[in-house]
Amino acid sequence: MKKLIYIYLISLFVILPSKAFAFTGSLELECDNLTKKVGETISCTLYGKSDSGVSAVEATLVYDGYTIKNAVVPSIWEGDYENKSLLLYTDTNKTTKFELLKFDVTSSEAGEKNLTFNNVYFSDASFARNQILNPNYTFTFISEEESQQNEENTSATIVDEDTSSANKSETESNVDTGTFMPIALILVLSTLSVIIFTKVKGKKIYKL
Repeated sequence: MKKLIYIYLISLFVILPSKAFAFTGSLELECDNLTKKVGETISCTLYGKSDSGVSAVEATLVYDGYTIKNAVVPSIWEGDYENKSLLLYTDTNKTTKFELLKFDVTSSEAGEKNLTFNNVYFSDASFARNQILNPNYTFTFISEEESQQNEENTSATIVDEDTSSANKSETESNVDTGTFMPIALILVLSTLSVIIFTKVKGKKIYKL
């Protein structure tokens, strides 16, 4: 019997993990603007986020129809970004929010441009790889003609708002005037009635 209990306890230790641990992490992209004119530059910074210690980061950037340039890896990492592949590692584990890559986006063609991060892995303090959700982002580049049209529409909207405000003020003024006129008329009639009554009262009226 003791032997069976011993075997059962040993089995529990083998089956149950010695430490319950759920690694979490994500990528986050921050840009100065997601919409620019053709030929202009969108400046972005890629961040990693994790409550656990991160010792390495892997990711592949998938994009087409535009250019990513001026890519710079911060000095807190070893490794590099090259040929659309990001591979970084460090001996000081990173937590919370940490910078991974700075880069610029530009396009010679108008339209929506997608950027996807594939094969994203964060390694924990023991260098065990953990796959992270693959995020997707969209940049929009507009033509010069579209940009001018948007500016004209914005100007027209401002003019309409100014005209509406002026009409509202005129309406309020008319309402005030319309309210004042009956009151003034009543006051004038009341004054005339008093004057006429006073004059009539001072005279003698004879009957024939």
